[in-house]
Amino acid sequence: MRLSCTLRRLEGLDEMDAGNITGRALHRQRGRGSIFLRFSALSRRMAAACRDPLPVALTAALVIALVAGHSWASAASSTSGSVGLLLPSTKSARWAQNAAYFVRRLHTDAPTANVVVLGSDGKQSTQLSQATTAIKSGAKVLVVAPINARAAARIITKAHHSHVQVIGYDRPIKGNKLDLYTGFDQTYAGRLEGRSILNHVRKHGRLVFINGPIDDDLARAEFDGYYAHTLQAKIRHHAYISIGTYWTNTWSTTDARWDMVDALFRDRNRVQGVLSGDDVLSQGVIKALRDVHYKRRVWITGAGATLAGLRSIIRGQQGMTVYEPGYLEASAAADAASSLLAGKPLPSNFDSTVDVGYGKVRAAIFDPIAVTRSSIKSTVIKDKFMSQRALCKGIQKLCRKYHI
Repeated sequence: MRLSCTLRRLEGLDEMDAGNITGRALHRQRGRGSIFLRFSALSRRMAAACRDPLPVALTAALVIALVAGHSWASAASSTSGSVGLLLPSTKSARWAQNAAYFVRRLHTDAPTANVVVLGSDGKQSTQLSQATTAIKSGAKVLVVAPINARAAARIITKAHHSHVQVIGYDRPIKGNKLDLYTGFDQTYAGRLEGRSILNHVRKHGRLVFINGPIDDDLARAEFDGYYAHTLQAKIRHHAYISIGTYWTNTWSTTDARWDMVDALFRDRNRVQGVLSGDDVLSQGVIKALRDVHYKRRVWITGAGATLAGLRSIIRGQQGMTVYEPGYLEASAAADAASSLLAGKPLPSNFDSTVDVGYGKVRAAIFDPIAVTRSSIKSTVIKDKFMSQRALCKGIQKLCRKYHI
């Protein structure tokens, strides 16, 4: 019990450190491609010892490392059934933390149920293979955060053929009859970015849109939020000027950097606002401005509330980000999974629907939160999504100045 709480005090490590620890745990499991989290007496005592919200994802990484070494054979023996949680990665801080939230909530709902957490390192083919293994090994429910929302439709086909139910997680799976979905309103996230531009860029300001891949539903939903629902009418009436809209090949800093350099060149260095699809892209925008020694004030938006993005906000390089409290969707997914295992009615928060291109699906949808320098302390730090120590490492004077 003292061990688990002591581990929480190590949250000063940054996101890369947490990812490396998780990576070492994964390395030992590479042959099986999974990490099994069993609700043993140890895990129950650890959960009881520290009932406050989980801190930064390092805790999740260390929990995974402590219980790694089990397999589907153990999971299938559960009296309540087993659940497969398929994530794009378990190496990143965000997904490791989501896994920990999910496991703890499922343990509360169904103490004898088991969950196998599988990270596919961003590879759709690996995720499909993992889903197939989970189904053949006796999983009753799959919770899937798809790499590719359309390619993952094959997972549903395989699952339903074996009478396994599928919950879409964080982004819906398109083109097949998904059973349930839980996630955040990405269009609303885009609207938060658009409103931020209206509040911080003066009229007739010159704007650039740096979006994720055009074939990514999340990227298009965000673009609809900040363009179609917020800025398009303003631009049509010449209240703001659109310099260009870019769709990156991947969610990468490099792609965003070169797109931003192109925008600066085309506009002769007069840009005043940039809407970025996420904090990874915003880092590329910041690097491009640094490349050309840009002197004008630029308001840059982002999403994801990454460590790099939040530190850029503290430094004044980025204006805002969008924070999605992972415990909300993780808890909803765990509640739904336990209900499906037990054949009970769904939780009351599944009161919305999403269109997956194959009809509408019941969903639990949550609103993300805009985060600026003035609200970092009351959001990501308060929720223990990110630690003050990690955020302020090397920039303590700025944190003191802004009361972070």
